[in-house]
Amino acid sequence: MKLTNNRYYLDLNATSPLADSVKEYLARGEFVFANPSSVHSEGKIAKRLIMDTSDYLYGLFNLSEKDFKLFYHSGATEAINSIAKGFAFAHEMGNFFYFGTDHSAVRNQKEQLEKLNCMVHELPVLSDGSFDESIIIEKINAQSGPKLVNFTWVNNETGAIHSLESILRVKKATGAIIHVDAVQSVGKIKDWEKLHSALDSYTYSGHKFGSLKNVGFTFLKEGLPIQSIIRGGGQQFGLRSGTENAMGVCTLMLALIEMKEMFNAETLLKAKEAFELKLCEAIKGKGEIVAGTNPNRGLNTINFILYDTKSQTLATALDLGGIDISTGSACASGAVKPSPVLISMGYSEILSKSAIRLSFHYRFCESEVAEYWSAFSRILSRFL
Repeated sequence: MKLTNNRYYLDLNATSPLADSVKEYLARGEFVFANPSSVHSEGKIAKRLIMDTSDYLYGLFNLSEKDFKLFYHSGATEAINSIAKGFAFAHEMGNFFYFGTDHSAVRNQKEQLEKLNCMVHELPVLSDGSFDESIIIEKINAQSGPKLVNFTWVNNETGAIHSLESILRVKKATGAIIHVDAVQSVGKIKDWEKLHSALDSYTYSGHKFGSLKNVGFTFLKEGLPIQSIIRGGGQQFGLRSGTENAMGVCTLMLALIEMKEMFNAETLLKAKEAFELKLCEAIKGKGEIVAGTNPNRGLNTINFILYDTKSQTLATALDLGGIDISTGSACASGAVKPSPVLISMGYSEILSKSAIRLSFHYRFCESEVAEYWSAFSRILSRFL
């Protein structure tokens, strides 16, 4: 998207600007500040706002309050920690399964889970970011005891989709508890609001779709053997104690209402494909689209590699040229590290240091492609 300062912001998978409805809400200054647990009138207003948002979320995602508990938190990192460790606390010898392409919030559970006597297993992905159902089922069934499997619905770096239908088949074949990291799904795939009630949990972060930061939500199936790790006053069914962020929760609903009204999957796909076609032509023989052979990718994400260019070099040039992107790799102590996601897909360390991720706003349309490509290609051409 083009910002008011004329920069091009192509890093929507990292975070999203506030939705227009959220900015309007903040501009009005009608802030809800009271503690939702208080019995006075202001407290009841805050509680009502949370309840209204919960009602909206159950309706939007077509899940039953009878079958799923809904709790709010600071975002997916907290939720994933809560679910993974809550599972480990509830079982003396459990098994936690994840993919090498999962977010670092998932991958980095290993050390602490093993201290809780929970076995941790990495599941393989194919070179296009997808997975072989039969292999995954076999590896899960090879372990005895309780099992929790994390699936990332839409990959944050490559856009590769692990479809809910495939995940459901794994669920039926293994009996494992399934947690779906749905953070990158909203406004980035068709039918993002259509969930399968047979799966056990779904987690979202509001800042990915235009709410305030540090607020998210999780649907958790009733009766799952998962203990709360955040103990206190027992708010939110005891799943996540602490005073609820009523104002933040309200912005979840505002942003999702706007998203639901404005999102058009076909429009976004056409724009992304038009941009990607130009990119493929430009880098032919000198680079490649990551997971480009995967027909099941998100609508807004393009990850590409230039064979002879480190991602940080190109990212710096783009930044100086007014374009915000992501390298798809972590930086620590000034050194660019290989992307664990690409490594798990079979890329070498050298190539995984050359990945550039572009992620577009859900309102990106074909009429903007020429302008965006002109600005982008002017800088890209220096490296070709």
